Amino acid sequence: RQVETNLRRQRGQELDPDNVTPQERVDTQNALLSAQNARDQAEADLRVSILNYLLNTGQMRVTETGAISPIGGLDLMPVD
Repeated sequence: RQVETNLRRQRGQELDPDNVTPQERVDTQNALLSAQNARDQAEADLRVSILNYLLNTGQMRVTETGAISPIGGLDLMPVD
């Protein structure tokens, strides 16, 4: 949600550039980057937690090529 908020803020600044200071542009870009980083870190943490759960409960399966076998209903980990 923070990513969307900061994207809207950035778009608003782009539509009215005469009323935006360079510092406000930089602050908006930094806020957007921080929000994107936090979102991506949360997704990575979730994936690691899922893998740890599967490993600890003995449900993790690995193919002969070393890839993780897909588990029904687990769409968070795409299989290549």
